[in-house]
Amino acid sequence: MINNTKTITKLFEELGCPLKIGYHWSAASLEKKRAVFTLWDDGIVGNKYRLLHEGPWMKRPGGVQLNKDVEFALAAGLETLGILCHAVDPLVEPRKRKYFEEKSLLALNLIKQGEGVMAVITGEVDVEAAINGPVAEHISERKAAIEDLDGVPVGALVPEQLRMQGFVYKRSRMVRDYVVHRANGRCEYCGEQGFPMANGSRYIEAHHILGLGTNGPDTVANVIGLCPGHHREAHFGVNALSLNESFQTIVDGL
Repeated sequence: MINNTKTITKLFEELGCPLKIGYHWSAASLEKKRAVFTLWDDGIVGNKYRLLHEGPWMKRPGGVQLNKDVEFALAAGLETLGILCHAVDPLVEPRKRKYFEEKSLLALNLIKQGEGVMAVITGEVDVEAAINGPVAEHISERKAAIEDLDGVPVGALVPEQLRMQGFVYKRSRMVRDYVVHRANGRCEYCGEQGFPMANGSRYIEAHHILGLGTNGPDTVANVIGLCPGHHREAHFGVNALSLNESFQTIVDGL
C-alpha cells in the first residue's frame, strides 16, 4: 500500500493554490497564474478526463468551487495541473481516496465540450519543478501504467490485508431485490440475458442511475437492472453520462 508523506491540502499549498476552507477538489491563483484540479485515475480514458459536467454533485461546495476554478482558468489562460488520485473502491460512493500521486502532476489543457469541460492530458511534470515555477519547459511524455511493465509482475502470494474506515451508503436490500426481480434475468438496457447461476436464476446487477454519493435516492425509480458490462460502462465509460440518461428514460417508462 502506498502511504502519502503529506496531505493533499499541503500539496495544493506548495503548488501556490491553497484550497478554500471546507471540502474542495480544486483551487486557482491569479498571482501564481495556475489552477490545480484533482482527477480520479479510473476516470481517464486515453488522454482525456471529463472534468466538468452537469449533475447534482455540482451543487455541493466542491462542485461549485470546481465550476468557478474551471471558468477562471479558461478565462485567464492559467497553467493547469492535475493531481492524480486513486480510489479505495471506484464503485463505492462517496469515494474514499486511497492515495494520490505526490511526486508527479498531470499537465492539462481544458477544452469546452457542449455544457461540460474536458481536460486533455498533455504530459506530466515533477512536483518539485512545479513548486519552483512554471512547468512549460519541464513537461515530459506521460506513459500509461502498462507501458512501464518490462515483464510479468510478480504480484503477492499472500495479498496484503487493509483495514478500511469511513462511511458508505446503506442500500435497501428490498429495492435491489425488487429491481432484479423486475429485470427477470435480462439487462433492462440491452435485453441480453445474464449468465446462469447455481440457483437457476440469471445474474443481473442493480445500478443506481443517480449515485447515492450525488444525493440520488435509493428507490426503484432510480435503480435499473443491468448486465455486468453495461453496469461497468455506466461508471467508467466515456459515454457514461448519456448512458445514465438513457437508463432513466427506460425506468421512467416501466
